[in-house]
This record gives sequence, structure tokens and C-alpha cells, in this order.
Amino acid sequence: MKFQIGISSEARREITEIALWYEDKRLGLGEEFLTSIIIYSEYLSNNAHSHPKVRGELRELYIRRFPYVIIYHIIDEKDVVILGLVHTKMHPSKRKKRK
Repeated sequence: MKFQIGISSEARREITEIALWYEDKRLGLGEEFLTSIIIYSEYLSNNAHSHPKVRGELRELYIRRFPYVIIYHIIDEKDVVILGLVHTKMHPSKRKKRK
């Protein structure tokens, strides 16, 4: 089953900020980050149940190329919402605040 992927406004803001930060570090790197988000979103649309629940109904998908985790929630049997991104070096107590 293929899920529809939604991205919360907070996640959109985070994605934009992260991409701009990477682009500032190296020309084209921000674009690579955005491309990876698109690829992982497509992956999620086909494999949303592949990742276990980590906190309540929240699930995490690690991005291999960049040190971030996509936090998402399966709304129903056809919709997934990306709630945000968390840097993998962030202290776990801060990661738990994600809702």
C-alpha cells in the first residue's frame, strides 16, 4: 500500500533551514540534502510500517547521508505526516519533546 506523505509546517521550516545551512557550507550541498529528503519521503510512502514506534505513535527514519532523523506519524492506512527532523547528536531528552 502506498501512503500519501504530508509535511507539517514545522518540518518544512526545519528542512529549509537545514538546507540553507548546508548550502552555506558548500555550494550544492543544500540541494543534495533536499534531494535526500525527497528520496526518503518516497521511501516512506512505500515502507511507513518498516520502522518501529519509538515514542507513542511516533516513528523515526534515519537519513544515511546526513546526521538527521525524520520523525513521522502514520495517521491512518493511507496518510503519513512528517513532523520534523532531529539532529542525531541532539540529546535524547530534547528529542522526546517532539509531538
